[in-house]
Amino acid sequence: MRSVSDFNCLDSDSSNSHMSSHILRVVNKTIVAFTLLLAVAACSNSSSEDSKIVNWKRGYIVQPIGAAPSVVYLEISNPTDSADTLLGASSPVSDEIEIHEEMMHSTSNGDMPVNMVHMMPVSHITLEAKSSFALSPGGRHIMIHNLKEELVPGDSVEFTLKFAKAGEVRGKVAVIEYADVDTATTRSNRSR
Repeated sequence: MRSVSDFNCLDSDSSNSHMSSHILRVVNKTIVAFTLLLAVAACSNSSSEDSKIVNWKRGYIVQPIGAAPSVVYLEISNPTDSADTLLGASSPVSDEIEIHEEMMHSTSNGDMPVNMVHMMPVSHITLEAKSSFALSPGGRHIMIHNLKEELVPGDSVEFTLKFAKAGEVRGKVAVIEYADVDTATTRSNRSR
């Protein structure tokens, strides 16, 4: 590779030499300045912008038994300064996906009180500013009806949550067996 000094016009008087070293210094300073500018730009892009948006993690979809619906459990974080609302979800594995809440219903069977658990669809979940929320067994979760394909434990499935402000937040959920639900969701909740 040729340097700036290789381009001196065939005479080697001191003014050409001085000019060449001046050009070389200017080029070096320009390269250093440009490199610093790139480094500053890279740092500002990683200024935790990603941690300032609604996101989700530790998603699991349960392999259903027979023709039963499947369920999705995951953790949602809202590190922003304003509340947001989970409006729904979508996935290529089904066109029928709903947010559900598990509720305890007390009734009586003659003289004996009976507590029954039932699930109800809910239209949305509000996520307060600077908070996290777990969709977990025994509470709110996402039900998936009429699967288009078989779910195989160990695989992952594309999944999208739809928020009022954040819009669509995409990711993948891991397929697990029903027997692994407690282990997976307990481990998730402990690591928060």
